[in-house]
Amino acid sequence: MESWEINEQLAAAITAGQLTLHANAFFRVCAKHLMRTHPKNRTKGHYRTYAEMIVNKYSCLKDRNASCPYITVKEKVGKAIQNLTHNTKTKLVRKLKRDNVKAAAAADASRGGAGAMAMPSGRLPRFPAAQELTTADKDAATYADEQLQLTTEF
Repeated sequence: MESWEINEQLAAAITAGQLTLHANAFFRVCAKHLMRTHPKNRTKGHYRTYAEMIVNKYSCLKDRNASCPYITVKEKVGKAIQNLTHNTKTKLVRKLKRDNVKAAAAADASRGGAGAMAMPSGRLPRFPAAQELTTADKDAATYADEQLQLTTEF
């Protein structure tokens, strides 16, 4: 069974006339099917035609007091597609971040030897040379401290 095909629970709901109880699962299946049949360049016309086909086949999903009986179905299928595509994108981003943290921790451990401690966040410092203060930085910090003390004494 494909991920976009109607499962047994939805099939039983359709035959029993209780599709509205499982509408979200049905819209998710419809969204997967539409994404499979039109993977790229879906237009408003695709969504409208697809929603009209669903409403014609399953009249229980029809908008009753609206000029277009398929508006709600069109919006629900569109939102399901957004949710499905967003989940796959964020899943890949999370995996990439985890892999980067693991690689940084492994590189830090291999560089520091057996006794080296890893950073708590698992990240490498961005600019290791910037942690060392130069004499100009120390002079600027001393000057700033003196100015602060003068203003508080005033």
